Amino acid sequence: MSVKTRWVLFCKVIDNFGDAGVAWRLAQQLVNEHNLAIDLVIDRPELLTQFGVYNDSTRQDLRVLAWSDTAPPLVGDVTIACFACTVPQAYQNAMAHRFGSDQSGLHRYWFNLEYLSAEPWIDSHHLLGSTKPLSGLMEHFFFPGFTAASGGLIREKNCFSDSRQSCRKLFGVDDKSLAISLFCYSNAPVAELFQALTIHCEQSELHVTIDVFITATVDVSGFDSYPLIRFHRLPFLTQPQYDQILHACDLNFVRGEDSLVRAIWARQPFVWQAYPQDRVTQGNKVQALLDVCQLDEQNHPLCAHLNQLFNIWNFPADSPIPLNGQFSLTFNWLLQHRAEWRKQVEQSCDRLSQQPDLADQLVRASRKLTGFA
Repeated sequence: MSVKTRWVLFCKVIDNFGDAGVAWRLAQQLVNEHNLAIDLVIDRPELLTQFGVYNDSTRQDLRVLAWSDTAPPLVGDVTIACFACTVPQAYQNAMAHRFGSDQSGLHRYWFNLEYLSAEPWIDSHHLLGSTKPLSGLMEHFFFPGFTAASGGLIREKNCFSDSRQSCRKLFGVDDKSLAISLFCYSNAPVAELFQALTIHCEQSELHVTIDVFITATVDVSGFDSYPLIRFHRLPFLTQPQYDQILHACDLNFVRGEDSLVRAIWARQPFVWQAYPQDRVTQGNKVQALLDVCQLDEQNHPLCAHLNQLFNIWNFPADSPIPLNGQFSLTFNWLLQHRAEWRKQVEQSCDRLSQQPDLADQLVRASRKLTGFA
């Protein structure tokens, strides 16, 4: 039996579950679809138990290791630093020692897997390198993205395998209801969303994923004041379950990186809340996503309303008129034109799914830069 190429992925969880979630999805795909052995080195390994069960004793090809700056793992054939985390110096030293005699220089690299962005500048920075003066090693910046010139999006081969009807049945979604999933940061105008739904003529079913920010923002006891909405407070979902709820719902409110990509693959209308940053940085990211996802430029009303809703959802304090009225007008217009909205998301999904996925592009880049598949 041939020895598998072994990759080491480093991940430090900066905030919430997004960093760990993306690293876990990537590690699993590299094992399952590319026949690699993966060491996922993470500073909060306990988080992974909530994404799905892993067992080191039975999955020797996918090991989860606790991060240690002083006692790093054995150097992998390929190394990835997820989300610009710093590879421990002890590991860098060991890496330089292992590959120091390689005159070709092929193996003296690691990949710095950056955060996802739709901003156009990432295309020109994708796969650029930076030499480390102490070790002579190089890191190559790998930018996930939405264009052919970027590193692509995480997309497993089976990510479209769950049928919408089976997912709706799994979560008991009534076909006569408007089913919505909600996953957001604490500053989202959640109360305005609920009020807008009460104005909408349809019976609405709102699935709320349990999250520390939502439970701290929404007064559960006040749900009774919205009689047309049936609230379902779900337990923390594994990644496959979360993907299924996105497929099941008619509209998904998502936040951050991982749930954004899964909302695109779910092929249903979605509203994205970017990770809270300064107004200019966050605004650029929101607008860049709208630009790459809005394919039907002739449909000016749809694009204008989507732009307005995304900006209200991300920056409620910037609303020029009373927020309740502005949100309701924009949101309910989009609900009335949901078929057009869904068609645009489907077109965007179809286009993006034709591009090589992130794991595949990482493997190709590693073969070119390091000599390891």
